[in-house]
Amino acid sequence: LLFQEQEREQKSKNEAFLDAIKQFVQKNLKEDLSLTYIAQQLHYNPSYISRLFKQLSGRNLSEYIIEEKMAYAKLSLETGDDTVAAIALAVGFESPQYFSVVFKKQTGMTPGEYRHRFR
Repeated sequence: LLFQEQEREQKSKNEAFLDAIKQFVQKNLKEDLSLTYIAQQLHYNPSYISRLFKQLSGRNLSEYIIEEKMAYAKLSLETGDDTVAAIALAVGFESPQYFSVVFKKQTGMTPGEYRHRFR
């Protein structure tokens, strides 16, 4: 019973850790979400965050960050009237051109093509 309780407690801590990281990313998409920045803001060691996030979620933190940024960008393109440049800034890209490159790599379409297709 003691081991089961410890296992439940550890699982709860792990879920809380993942939730904290995910919420931080979602609330700070506009920021430079480097591993170092996240670690500083949440008071964790960067390598600990990286290793544990990968272990618990099955993907790298950087992959998750890009996925979240692209999900927000897709929603904005589908439902809003903001320019691609404004959306790029809203998800933390200083350059609309670089945002377009990353977006196309993730979706197979430019932001303009995506907007046209899903409107």
